[in-house]
Amino acid sequence: MKQFLYNNRWALFLSLVVGCITVAPAILAPLSIGSAYRGIQYAPLNDEDTYRALAHEVQDGHPMVVSPFFYEYKNDASTAEAIPPLNSWVYGYPAFIFGLSATLAVSKFLFPAILFLLTYWLVLLLIGEESFDAKLCATAAGLLVVLGADMVDYHYLLAGLKNPSALRANIWTRPQNPIVGALELFGFFTLLWSVVQKHFRYAYIPAGVVFALTVGYYFSFGIAGAFLATLFVLMVLKKEWHTARNLFLVGVVMLIADCWYWYGALTSFGGTAGTAAALRNGMFLTHAPVFNIFLFAATIVVALCFAYIYFAKKITHNNAWLFVAALIAACWIAFNEQIITGKEIWYYHFVQYTVPLSLVATLVALYLALRPALPRLWRALMLCACAASLIYGAASMYSFVPNTLTFAQTQQESSAIGWLNANAPADCVVLLANYTDDLQQKIPAYTQCNLYDPQWLFSGVPQARIQHDFFVRLWLQGVSSTDAKSYLLAHDTEVRAYFYDNWTELFGSGVDAWVQGKINIAVPQYQQFLQNNIKEQLQKYRLDYILSEGPLSKSLLAELPGLKVKAISGPYYFYAFTY
Repeated sequence: MKQFLYNNRWALFLSLVVGCITVAPAILAPLSIGSAYRGIQYAPLNDEDTYRALAHEVQDGHPMVVSPFFYEYKNDASTAEAIPPLNSWVYGYPAFIFGLSATLAVSKFLFPAILFLLTYWLVLLLIGEESFDAKLCATAAGLLVVLGADMVDYHYLLAGLKNPSALRANIWTRPQNPIVGALELFGFFTLLWSVVQKHFRYAYIPAGVVFALTVGYYFSFGIAGAFLATLFVLMVLKKEWHTARNLFLVGVVMLIADCWYWYGALTSFGGTAGTAAALRNGMFLTHAPVFNIFLFAATIVVALCFAYIYFAKKITHNNAWLFVAALIAACWIAFNEQIITGKEIWYYHFVQYTVPLSLVATLVALYLALRPALPRLWRALMLCACAASLIYGAASMYSFVPNTLTFAQTQQESSAIGWLNANAPADCVVLLANYTDDLQQKIPAYTQCNLYDPQWLFSGVPQARIQHDFFVRLWLQGVSSTDAKSYLLAHDTEVRAYFYDNWTELFGSGVDAWVQGKINIAVPQYQQFLQNNIKEQLQKYRLDYILSEGPLSKSLLAELPGLKVKAISGPYYFYAFTY
């Protein structure tokens, strides 16, 4: 072990450098606002607060994370998400000991550092030696995967060169997804290499267990399954029956370990109702192929390298080529399985993994083909890749600078969060009077409370509840019976957010026929809603507090007899019904 650590000391050192780079914005942002910082963590990436809320749900005593934002459906298995909460447990359970904020901060350092080491080690295994050039290749791969993967988007890269403030935070610092899936994937590939190389007899067992863990994120599971299937077929074609059998057993172990999940998934998402729920979760019914430019370029490079080795060197026995071919094929399958199945899951997220895997496949192929013929050129290319990744990573450390003012303003929300944590009952429900309030995300992320009307609506929530919340939101915004149609025509995004049946509708724009149809149905129903007693309508579901930034209008209070100010914390007013 001492010799191993000594031989790879530079990789270990660089893993620490990588971790420091990725965690830096989470440290520098609070330092930059000084005394204004009040505990709201810097979370610049999409859905960071949402993922924190999922982990917080584990702390709140709901480990299945069935209904993280609504109170009513927490014990209703029919509202379960298509994805099990395995990745939420990675953060939720350590948070019982270390606290959620500390767990999240440490993960931004630790997980990217581990991903670098896993990438480094996988490349060394595929190369099959530990020479200086092999370590240089593995180091370049690790740095490109963790720090430099965004550089393949040349439009974004050019924009960043012109204006460094346009750089975004490292994607591997986002909690849960995609980082946990990436760690599982690279660990899975390493274990499958042990299966292929017959390093130890029962390698298929840990490989199957890690494969089972990938169901925590559909996109990591999809890549893992496509890779395993491709490798199995290649071994059958090669007539490596023993290896093919062990690869098959990897799938068997996964099915046994995940049988609890597959049973629930099949019972919850089968049939017409299940298809409708899946469509709201991001599934598309299509047979259209997907073409990815970077993956295509990587495929061409790998193919040329193999052709050179095959025709010039006559070397074909190296299993590394099978592994590289399986990596490339798995990426194409993940993008295009819908050609056969007719069902596609928001393929844009696969890029999170196809780019790193394409980088690994390309570097390994280039090492096997180019390095023996042009060693000096090879080293120069690898050193440039390492330097570019480190420079880009260092520049992205300061991606927080343009967000400093907004981050400082966000800290005032700590007064509302602090009051709820100190005074609210377990699983309390808060209705926010301000539709665009950032507290929509912060309350479930930082407190044990739920939202009466969350902006994120999950597939299992009954349609009646969605419609009810939509009408409550319109009422809070002062939309009258006569103005309802004109308001909805001018705010089609709100109609889409509540009533979408699939993500094409959700992310569409303009008043198309679908939106017009929804408005025609909603307007008379909303007019009927306003004729009822509003207080009784609100109390159809649990409601502990109405939270407003500033006092509520007299007109709203007039329609809610018995609603009184419970507390004032900073700029926030907490209202509750008195009985």
